[in-house]
This record gives sequence, C-alpha cells and structure tokens, in this order.
Amino acid sequence: MINQRKVLEFYDEYKLSIEKLFFCYNIYLRNSQQTPENNKLLDKYYKENSLEYIKMIDELVERDFIELLKPIKDGVIELKYVRVTDKFENLMFCNPDEIWENFYIRYPAKGVSPDGYSYFTANLLDKDDKEYFKKHILKNADKFEAEKMIFIISEMFDWNPTTRKPEAFAKVGVSKFIRNYQTIVKQWEEEQSENSGSWGTKRY
Repeated sequence: MINQRKVLEFYDEYKLSIEKLFFCYNIYLRNSQQTPENNKLLDKYYKENSLEYIKMIDELVERDFIELLKPIKDGVIELKYVRVTDKFENLMFCNPDEIWENFYIRYPAKGVSPDGYSYFTANLLDKDDKEYFKKHILKNADKFEAEKMIFIISEMFDWNPTTRKPEAFAKVGVSKFIRNYQTIVKQWEEEQSENSGSWGTKRY
C-alpha cells in the first residue's frame, strides 16, 4: 500500500507529484529488475498512453530525475530506454551499507547486566549480522523509513553527535538486538509513551 503521508511529504519537499513519482518509481523497478513479471504490462501501458506522458517526461528530464538513452521516436515511449538518475535514487532510496554503518556506530560497545553489577561487550558481531540486518530489518525500506530507524537507535542509546558515541549501555548484545528488533523497538516505544524507562541504561 502506498504511504500517503510519505508521498505528500515528498511532494512538499521536491514538488514531484504522485503521477511523476509513480512514473519514476515504475522506471526504477523495471530497470532494476525487481518485478520482471510486470514488465510486459508496464511497457504496454506506457506505449498505449504515450501522449499523456511525453510532456511529463520532458519535465522530469529537465529536472534531472530521469534520462533518455534514446530520444522518443514517433511519440511512443519505450521504457527500456528510460532510466532514473542518481538524483532520484538518492532522494528516494537508502543505501543499505550506509544505514548499517550508521546503526552500528550508534550501538553501545558495552552492556550492563539486569542486576547492574556486571558488564559485557555488547557490539561483538556474528558473521551474518550485517546481512541479516539488511535483509530482515531494512528489507525494502525507503529513505524515510531508514532515517526513522536511525533516529530511534539514536534516541534509544542517547547518541551524542559531538563525541559520535552512544551515552547509554545496552541490555543485550547487538546480535540479539538485531534478531529481536521489532519486539525491542515496540517495547521501547511503549516505555517512552508511558515515560517508564529506556532500553538503554544511562551511564551514571
């Protein structure tokens, strides 16, 4: 389902209407072969409705959201010759490796036991943690969702942008945190709404 709020926010910031956004997104999906089963129908739709889209395509090219590998001939759009630009991808989609780095640097290096008397190394990684994070947590997250994720981690562990370190201890190791991410975030959000605590233990 299309997230109405995100579409409206994207329009408000970049003045890219739903029709233009949807066109660019279809081009992105087609040429990255994420939904190859839809390509035939997609090509047919835009060929049969080319006249409705030519003016829009000219504007998107001028604004550097798409590029044409070959000029449109005889007023017929061929999607295989249309590409979204880096500008569109950078605005719309997150970089999984970059999000992982931003997440990991915000996770505390130290954890504290429930009784508060013993400590453990909290940021030791298993070999597949990064791939698990990208596949199961990021999934198909767009830039908005990824930024929200980083915001939550920053708040959860009191990220200090000056020292570029979290100021809270973790309660579990990073591997366990990743594999229970949804449950932990839900619990943390409930705690925040009740003002009953934090998933990170402050360093007092």
